Amino acid sequence: MSSLSELTEKEFHIVCVDDEKDFLRSVEFFLPEKLHSCCHDSIDYNYSFLSDPDEAIHFIQEVKDAREEVVLIISDQKMPGMKGTDFLVKARDISPDSKRVLLTGYAGLESAITAINENLLDKYLTKPVDDQNDFVISLRQLIDSYHLEGKVNTQAHVIHELYNFANELNAIEDFDKTLNYIVSFAANLLDCARISLMLLEENYLRIKASVGIPPEVVGKTSIPVGEYISGKVFANKQAVFISNIEEAPWLRKSVETDYKSFISVPMLIGGIIAQDQTIGVINVTNKNDNKPFTQNDFDTLNFIANTASIAIKNQLNRLNLKKTHLDTIRVLAQAIEAKDDFTGKHCERIEKYAMKIAVKAGLSLHEIENIRYAAILHDVGKIGIHEDILKKPGKLDPLEYEEIKKHPAIGSDIVKGVTFLSDISPIIHHHQERYDGKGYPSGIAGEEIPLGSRIIAVLDTFDAMTSDRHYRKALKVEDAIAELKRCAGTQFDPMIVELFIKIIEEE
Repeated sequence: MSSLSELTEKEFHIVCVDDEKDFLRSVEFFLPEKLHSCCHDSIDYNYSFLSDPDEAIHFIQEVKDAREEVVLIISDQKMPGMKGTDFLVKARDISPDSKRVLLTGYAGLESAITAINENLLDKYLTKPVDDQNDFVISLRQLIDSYHLEGKVNTQAHVIHELYNFANELNAIEDFDKTLNYIVSFAANLLDCARISLMLLEENYLRIKASVGIPPEVVGKTSIPVGEYISGKVFANKQAVFISNIEEAPWLRKSVETDYKSFISVPMLIGGIIAQDQTIGVINVTNKNDNKPFTQNDFDTLNFIANTASIAIKNQLNRLNLKKTHLDTIRVLAQAIEAKDDFTGKHCERIEKYAMKIAVKAGLSLHEIENIRYAAILHDVGKIGIHEDILKKPGKLDPLEYEEIKKHPAIGSDIVKGVTFLSDISPIIHHHQERYDGKGYPSGIAGEEIPLGSRIIAVLDTFDAMTSDRHYRKALKVEDAIAELKRCAGTQFDPMIVELFIKIIEEE
């Protein structure tokens, strides 16, 4: 991705080619001064006056290789060894965006008109130059046209980058990754040295993502709403744009000494009934090339902030929804554990280690979340099992054992009917399967068993072994680990056993 600075801050060249050295010297004498005097921009052009068209082609190639711009190419038509039209064909191939001018006598007007019709040149001018002012004005118009087209192309590029930004942002599911993507994108596009994204927490703005700011500063920064620049921008819902800090002495005491140029914009969510809601602030400080921020930078940052606001609000809504889901799941888990006096906090322990194993296994956030939910609810089917069986102090008889074996299928059917839990139905259904295929309810083996089910199978057994039961005391952790190792490859997936043991050892 190109930054705005890379797109706008370049070296610009004007090349004039004519084998008549006296004419070339006369143009070299008046052109730079007169162009500068009627100039509408602050660009210092690099002028090259060459008598050899082959040398000129070589020079234009070098300029383009250096990623610099050839704004204007002026060529005489009658040159030994190469006609002006032939020269401009070669120049166009190297630098197609350059404006091209053909110098010709009255006798050569027909070839000049043909060249214009073939889109080979933008203008022809006659020799000798009778009126220098008219000559310069004609060139000035072409130069203005070149820069206008450049601005349009630059804006088109920025619009394209911002369009991609919006699409990428909406595809990110993780909240922290969303925030980091916002600041890294803005820092690159605006080519700024420092950027911070601040969100509101208990009436204080705190940095949640940044570029170019030391971690210790990030950690200790806490801005009250309505105070300092960021707090006022948040409270007033109005951006602050200071192109040059030296021109705002009233602000000098409020910012750090190395501030030269900065922008602070509010992140607003539009309200249908109520007023816009501010959720945070984005601050950018100092461009990497030490030049001031421009109006284009300000407009671009406002677009980024508006787009980011929507994405962040959606992420916060999603997090709140997930919390509601998790609270609902925990209530179900507590209802299960209430039926069995000896399984208190069982689901909570399974959840904790299931997530750790899923992370170590390199699973996606969505997969980790599903395994988390399944771990909490893996025994939800026990709601359909009579309490006398669940609380029986002794060994289950064959009929009772067949009854208890129904709980995975019952649990699977329960969650299948809940939209946000339907994905975990297979995990719950198969969490009592064995790696060797001798488990229940389906008797499937190996990797046919969902990964989440294989994880829960290891943890469920380990937690049962290390917890007191009606009929026995808890095993020591080392004895339970030894049993897991013994059953790896038969009852349990050996990879899951290995990952779990590593986690236990790390603790």
